[in-house]
Amino acid sequence: MPKRNTAEPETIHLKGALTFPNIVDFRDQLLKSVTSCRDLTVDLSGIDAIDLAGAQVLIAAARLADAQGSSFRCIHADRYRRICDFAGIRSPGLSP
Repeated sequence: MPKRNTAEPETIHLKGALTFPNIVDFRDQLLKSVTSCRDLTVDLSGIDAIDLAGAQVLIAAARLADAQGSSFRCIHADRYRRICDFAGIRSPGLSP
């Protein structure tokens, strides 16, 4: 497991389409950030599109952070919220 940086919160800014054809790159970046940071914010304002595969990656990252006792939240996440609502799944990382 990578060494955890507990000193500073981190915000990552995702850009592009968080969809199935691009999911591997997003997944790897996101999970690496989750394992190296205690307080992670994911800014989705640069996301042009999101599908269920993209939502699943965000959900997996939120669960990984929770299992590590880390903080994980998504901001500017209207598209993420809508895809989760449409699929009938809970969207972790969002404020109620």
